[in-house]
Amino acid sequence: MEIATNQDARVTLLEVASRELVLSFGRRSAAAPDRPAPVVRGPRRRRVEGPPPAASRPQLDSLDLQGFFGLRVPTLRSCPGFLRGRWRFALRFALDARRAARAERNDEAEVRAWKLFAALPAMLLRRPRGQGGVGRAILEQRFDDFGSGHWAELLDDARASAALDRSRPPGRQVNCNRGAGLTLQPPLDACCSPGPAEIPGPSRRGQAACSCVRLGDVSRGRQCLTGAALAPGTAETLQELQGKRPREVLTPLPQDVDTFQPTAPLVLDRKVFVNCLRTCPRGSAAGPGGGTFEQLRTLLDEDDAMESLLDAAECLARGDIPSSVAPAFMMARMTALTKPGGGVRGIAAGTAFRRLVARTLARQFGPEIEAACAPFQFALSTRAGTDCVGHIVRFLTDKDPTATLLSIDGVGAFDHVSRAAMLGKLHELPGASAMLPFVRLSYAQPSCYAWLDDAGREHFVEQGEGGEQGDPLMPLLFSLGIHSALQRVQSQLREGEHLFAYLDDLYAVAQPERIRDIYDALASALDEHACVQLHAGKTRVWNRSGVCPPDVADLGDDVWNPAGIKVLGTPVGSDEFVEGLVEARLADERLLWDALPEVPDLQCAWQLLVQCAGPRANHLLRICLPRSPVVTPTTTTMACGPLRRPSLAVFRGRRTRSQPPGPSPLFPCASAVWGCALRRALPLLFTGPPTPMRSL
Repeated sequence: MEIATNQDARVTLLEVASRELVLSFGRRSAAAPDRPAPVVRGPRRRRVEGPPPAASRPQLDSLDLQGFFGLRVPTLRSCPGFLRGRWRFALRFALDARRAARAERNDEAEVRAWKLFAALPAMLLRRPRGQGGVGRAILEQRFDDFGSGHWAELLDDARASAALDRSRPPGRQVNCNRGAGLTLQPPLDACCSPGPAEIPGPSRRGQAACSCVRLGDVSRGRQCLTGAALAPGTAETLQELQGKRPREVLTPLPQDVDTFQPTAPLVLDRKVFVNCLRTCPRGSAAGPGGGTFEQLRTLLDEDDAMESLLDAAECLARGDIPSSVAPAFMMARMTALTKPGGGVRGIAAGTAFRRLVARTLARQFGPEIEAACAPFQFALSTRAGTDCVGHIVRFLTDKDPTATLLSIDGVGAFDHVSRAAMLGKLHELPGASAMLPFVRLSYAQPSCYAWLDDAGREHFVEQGEGGEQGDPLMPLLFSLGIHSALQRVQSQLREGEHLFAYLDDLYAVAQPERIRDIYDALASALDEHACVQLHAGKTRVWNRSGVCPPDVADLGDDVWNPAGIKVLGTPVGSDEFVEGLVEARLADERLLWDALPEVPDLQCAWQLLVQCAGPRANHLLRICLPRSPVVTPTTTTMACGPLRRPSLAVFRGRRTRSQPPGPSPLFPCASAVWGCALRRALPLLFTGPPTPMRSL
């Protein structure tokens, strides 16, 4: 239906509705003077095919990319299907422009291309304030404006959208740190499990878990149900975030490390890069700029587009990027999470493009760094390293009852480890040193992370040492940073003494009279080489003979624990100690079992049960040896109880005909034949990574 007869002024009813929606937002903003009114345009322009005009590129000269990335523009997690081709064309246009400008050595054009590539998510894929056909029309209008060269208007709209979003009331603040886009932070009561007398039903956390499972990220779905909650956005949280990190650089980088350039330019492995892009979690946070992995994943449809993206990634990996835009790509936003034992942990989320490059470098140079950190570090190979350390320690203490186990931990080790130690050790590696220019972009100068409080005010957390918890390279860099300290302590060990490390968790096995000397040696070496202080409250000492080592009482009243020690989740100690930890572990697992009825979709609940509860029950059975009296039919039933088939009906408040009222065990059998029940359970549960204990 047409409203005007003029050929140049045809406007469809859908376009009228789109304009009315924008005008209504404008009238609403006019009624509230504290909210900036969005830009209101005239009738929709015609769709323009082909590249944007060259005259539009100077509009990017006035764009401060670092300041633009400081805005929290809510964007779509992925590009809608009806715009997938046009979005891929826009990305490729920016990447090809950067590639051509670099070949022509045109620095001005290269800076403009980098800015365009970084700003495209906020310009084109910010969330429209409308649904259905109205939202589709708004998105298509943006792509038409992009093709027509109206880039300045798109940037102004993005700024207005960020300002309008920040002006929301505190109770409806948008959580821009989560990859779901406009995800409202649930109240605290929505994150509590329902009481036993309540009828379980869908909740906000259940709906969030269901969304993650549908995206294929089951682990994140479990975290939505039982993971650490967001810390309150109060002044106390901000003080803890700022107070636990050194703000100044304590040890400057050596001159040779600060100016190092590899003899041959770094070349990313194309297969590894493509695999990293394919396997990046779909629910990952957007980070500054609003870019996500799913937005970049549209380039996988064309080989030429992937070559352009790979070329840009190689430039960033080499640190060969204009200095005016490099700080923007290295920016990160911080999310504060509550620790189970109290306190706050800050997780930094950088730009998606930077994290993609870091993931590729971690996989490409991981084997070399793992070999350089051998034989101490068990955290860089497979996830089975936790079980490996636990079983080795258990074997050593079982073989010699006087063998004493020392367990120590660092105080905020990731936040305090010396950057000079990390980058200096990386400089010594022949192959992995090629990524040193990329690492310097993040850690050669003090870092600054943005954090948002409950009132929508932005605060900055400065950090001069340590690294980002959330950086894919940080586990490798941290292991390199403390390796020299571990080598120094290893040179002082005697025959029959052993030293193990899993990132900042350190374990030593020696005779009782040597424990205090080894502790002092570790404390001195870690402080001198890596600026890491030992956490006296987490230090534990144990042996099977019950002989307390001399001089350990000076470290604290709780240091000597005659019952046992938990080694990376594996209980090592008396049967009573192991039984107590198993019961505590089962209590933690019940949090997931009790929260599953809150998931509204039965299939999503089943995936959480099989892929989360099953492997964790497998791990519980694996860390307890079969000869242990803790592994009983009752324990096996409690660990594997949720896997029973009739439990699915209970999720929706229904029971099957074959299930009688009351609890029903998974394996109703006599204790004399409980091994048959265990054999029946293990094939269902062996879904984790290969470990030495799978043969059991």
